[in-house]
Amino acid sequence: MKRAVLGAAVLLAAPLMVMSACSDSGTSTPTLAAGTTGPPVSVTTTTPAPSTTSTVAESSTTTSTPPGSSTPTTTSSIPIPNTAGETDFEVIWHELMEYHNWAFENPEMADPTIYLSAECDCLERAEALLAEYVDNGWHTQGEGIVVHEVDIEVSSSTFALITVIDEQAELTVLGVDGETIETIGRRPKTFFDVRIRLTDDGWRIAEWNQRGAEGAAE
Repeated sequence: MKRAVLGAAVLLAAPLMVMSACSDSGTSTPTLAAGTTGPPVSVTTTTPAPSTTSTVAESSTTTSTPPGSSTPTTTSSIPIPNTAGETDFEVIWHELMEYHNWAFENPEMADPTIYLSAECDCLERAEALLAEYVDNGWHTQGEGIVVHEVDIEVSSSTFALITVIDEQAELTVLGVDGETIETIGRRPKTFFDVRIRLTDDGWRIAEWNQRGAEGAAE
């Protein structure tokens, strides 16, 4: 897949089709993945814009304005997965992906442990990439991962093996002043083998592996 890489954002070309897998099971390259693609390259070209925090006594609402954005994010709008008592694994996966997409739109406020478990290879890479985004003042704009199908293969009260079909919509990576750093083309529908498990904080992704080539589910 050809992608346009602008300026110094070379590290984004391979890693960012936002966390499609933790490891590669075919010839395609997993994107924003923690397993086989190696650590991100450190490229610092801009200084991140400072976040602004305002606390209102009556509501204790925290607001933060992402770099390059005029719309502040409030703590009440963060899509924290509410999965602790959930038993519908399709609902669980949609909530985890909603937070994942939000995290790269708002890296300065994101915490990948909210959707990735400590045992997942993806966690270390997600932490490194989010830190790189914050350091450079980058964030994504776009629909992100779009889930099309979730099939439960095996499940219990504490874990599930599921097959997911999703696509990655086109994304724009924006810089500290709202400039376009990179435009990342759509990744077509692809199969993923996923293991999620119940932790003390709710359901988290424990494994996230691409099955076959990108576009195999089209």
